[in-house]
Amino acid sequence: MGFLGPTFYQGEEDAPAGALFHYTSGRALRMIMQAGVLRPHKALPDDRVPLVWLSSNGIWEAASGRKLPNGQPMGFDAQALLGGGFARVMVEASVAELDWSHLRRLVSPRWLALAEQPHNTWFRQNLHRWFATRHAVGREHWLAIETWHAPRWREMAYAWEQS
Repeated sequence: MGFLGPTFYQGEEDAPAGALFHYTSGRALRMIMQAGVLRPHKALPDDRVPLVWLSSNGIWEAASGRKLPNGQPMGFDAQALLGGGFARVMVEASVAELDWSHLRRLVSPRWLALAEQPHNTWFRQNLHRWFATRHAVGREHWLAIETWHAPRWREMAYAWEQS
Protein backbone atom coordinates (compact mmCIF):
# COMPACT_ATOMS: atom_id res chain seq x y z
CA MET A 1 0.00 0.00 0.00
CA GLY A 2 2.83 2.38 0.78
CA PHE A 3 3.59 5.21 3.15
CA LEU A 4 0.03 6.56 3.62
CA GLY A 5 -1.50 3.12 3.99
CA PRO A 6 -0.56 -0.19 5.58
CA THR A 7 2.50 -1.97 4.24
CA PHE A 8 0.39 -5.07 3.67
CA TYR A 9 -3.40 -5.31 3.67
CA GLN A 10 -6.00 -8.07 3.44
CA GLY A 11 -9.62 -7.12 2.96
CA GLU A 12 -11.98 -5.03 0.86
CA GLU A 13 -10.78 -1.76 -0.60
CA ASP A 14 -14.20 -0.10 -0.34
CA ALA A 15 -16.85 0.15 2.36
CA PRO A 16 -19.77 -2.27 1.93
CA ALA A 17 -22.77 -0.93 0.01
CA GLY A 18 -24.85 1.33 2.23
CA ALA A 19 -22.01 1.92 4.71
CA LEU A 20 -19.24 4.44 5.41
CA PHE A 21 -16.37 4.48 7.92
CA HIS A 22 -15.40 7.01 10.57
CA TYR A 23 -11.67 6.50 11.26
CA THR A 24 -10.26 7.31 14.69
CA SER A 25 -7.68 6.23 17.27
CA GLY A 26 -8.12 3.45 19.81
CA ARG A 27 -7.99 6.04 22.60
CA ALA A 28 -10.76 8.11 21.01
CA LEU A 29 -12.81 4.97 20.29
CA ARG A 30 -13.08 4.26 24.02
CA MET A 31 -14.60 7.72 24.56
CA ILE A 32 -16.90 7.32 21.53
CA MET A 33 -18.18 3.97 22.79
CA GLN A 34 -18.74 5.34 26.30
CA ALA A 35 -20.70 8.31 24.91
CA GLY A 36 -22.55 6.18 22.35
CA VAL A 37 -22.23 8.90 19.73
CA LEU A 38 -19.87 10.28 17.09
CA ARG A 39 -19.84 14.01 17.76
CA PRO A 40 -19.07 16.67 15.15
CA HIS A 41 -15.81 18.53 15.68
CA LYS A 42 -13.53 20.87 13.76
CA ALA A 43 -10.64 18.85 12.35
CA LEU A 44 -8.74 22.11 11.76
CA PRO A 45 -9.15 25.32 13.77
CA ASP A 46 -10.35 27.32 10.77
CA ASP A 47 -12.90 24.78 9.52
CA ARG A 48 -16.16 26.67 9.11
CA VAL A 49 -18.38 24.15 10.95
CA PRO A 50 -17.89 21.04 13.11
CA LEU A 51 -18.39 17.79 11.18
CA VAL A 52 -18.35 14.02 11.57
CA TRP A 53 -16.12 12.92 8.69
CA LEU A 54 -16.88 9.64 6.89
CA SER A 55 -15.13 7.74 4.12
CA SER A 56 -15.89 4.96 1.66
CA ASN A 57 -12.22 3.88 1.76
CA GLY A 58 -12.14 0.36 3.21
CA ILE A 59 -8.38 0.27 3.77
CA TRP A 60 -7.64 3.52 5.65
CA GLU A 61 -8.47 7.16 5.17
CA ALA A 62 -5.10 8.84 4.81
CA ALA A 63 -6.75 12.25 5.16
CA SER A 64 -7.46 11.38 8.80
CA GLY A 65 -3.76 10.80 9.44
CA ARG A 66 -1.40 12.88 11.53
CA LYS A 67 1.58 15.05 10.64
CA LEU A 68 5.11 15.11 11.98
CA PRO A 69 6.36 18.31 13.64
CA ASN A 70 7.93 19.32 10.30
CA GLY A 71 4.49 19.26 8.62
CA GLN A 72 5.10 16.09 6.60
CA PRO A 73 2.52 13.28 6.82
CA MET A 74 3.29 10.56 9.33
CA GLY A 75 3.36 7.07 7.83
CA PHE A 76 0.57 4.60 8.53
CA ASP A 77 2.76 2.10 10.39
CA ALA A 78 4.16 4.81 12.70
CA GLN A 79 0.69 6.19 13.43
CA ALA A 80 -0.62 2.71 14.22
CA LEU A 81 1.67 2.70 17.27
CA LEU A 82 0.23 5.94 18.67
CA GLY A 83 -3.01 6.71 20.49
CA GLY A 84 -3.93 3.12 21.19
CA GLY A 85 -3.77 2.08 17.52
CA PHE A 86 -6.35 2.60 14.79
CA ALA A 87 -10.08 2.04 14.98
CA ARG A 88 -13.13 2.73 12.85
CA VAL A 89 -16.87 2.83 13.25
CA MET A 90 -18.92 1.62 10.29
CA VAL A 91 -22.14 3.63 9.99
CA GLU A 92 -25.18 3.69 7.75
CA ALA A 93 -24.31 5.77 4.68
CA SER A 94 -27.67 7.53 4.92
CA VAL A 95 -26.36 9.67 7.82
CA ALA A 96 -23.97 11.50 5.47
CA GLU A 97 -25.89 14.45 4.10
CA LEU A 98 -22.75 16.09 2.66
CA ASP A 99 -20.55 14.96 -0.21
CA TRP A 100 -17.39 16.72 -1.40
CA SER A 101 -19.28 19.29 -3.48
CA HIS A 102 -20.84 20.56 -0.22
CA LEU A 103 -17.88 19.84 2.07
CA ARG A 104 -15.43 21.99 0.14
CA ARG A 105 -17.37 25.08 1.25
CA LEU A 106 -17.20 24.04 4.93
CA VAL A 107 -13.56 23.02 5.43
CA SER A 108 -10.53 25.13 6.25
CA PRO A 109 -9.90 27.58 3.38
CA ARG A 110 -6.12 27.27 3.93
CA TRP A 111 -6.25 23.47 3.77
CA LEU A 112 -8.47 23.57 0.69
CA ALA A 113 -6.06 25.91 -1.13
CA LEU A 114 -3.17 23.53 -0.44
CA ALA A 115 -5.16 20.39 -1.25
CA GLU A 116 -6.40 21.70 -4.58
CA GLN A 117 -2.92 22.47 -5.95
CA PRO A 118 -2.51 21.02 -9.48
CA HIS A 119 0.30 18.66 -8.40
CA ASN A 120 -1.84 17.04 -5.69
CA THR A 121 -3.14 14.07 -7.67
CA TRP A 122 -3.82 12.01 -4.51
CA PHE A 123 -6.39 14.59 -3.43
CA ARG A 124 -8.25 14.54 -6.76
CA GLN A 125 -8.22 10.74 -6.81
CA ASN A 126 -9.81 10.45 -3.36
CA LEU A 127 -12.25 13.33 -2.87
CA HIS A 128 -15.14 11.19 -4.16
CA ARG A 129 -14.65 9.03 -1.02
CA TRP A 130 -15.30 11.85 1.49
CA PHE A 131 -18.63 12.49 3.15
CA ALA A 132 -19.75 14.11 6.38
CA THR A 133 -22.63 15.18 8.54
CA ARG A 134 -23.10 18.24 10.73
CA HIS A 135 -25.10 16.08 13.15
CA ALA A 136 -24.08 13.64 15.86
CA VAL A 137 -24.27 9.99 14.77
CA GLY A 138 -25.74 7.84 17.54
CA ARG A 139 -25.09 4.13 17.94
CA GLU A 140 -28.49 3.33 16.41
CA HIS A 141 -26.74 4.11 13.09
CA TRP A 142 -23.58 2.10 13.83
CA LEU A 143 -23.13 -1.13 11.89
CA ALA A 144 -19.79 -2.32 13.33
CA ILE A 145 -16.75 -1.28 15.31
CA GLU A 146 -13.37 -2.49 14.09
CA THR A 147 -9.76 -2.20 15.21
CA TRP A 148 -6.59 -2.55 13.14
CA HIS A 149 -4.63 -5.77 13.64
CA ALA A 150 -2.12 -5.97 10.79
CA PRO A 151 -2.81 -6.92 8.08
CA ARG A 152 -6.59 -6.43 8.45
CA TRP A 153 -9.44 -4.75 10.28
CA ARG A 154 -11.15 -6.98 12.85
CA GLU A 155 -14.64 -6.48 14.20
CA MET A 156 -14.94 -5.88 17.93
CA ALA A 157 -17.71 -7.37 19.99
CA TYR A 158 -19.66 -4.61 21.70
CA ALA A 159 -22.92 -4.21 23.56
CA TRP A 160 -24.77 -1.42 25.31
CA GLU A 161 -27.96 -0.85 27.18
CA GLN A 162 -30.69 0.97 25.34
CA SER A 163 -33.14 3.05 27.33
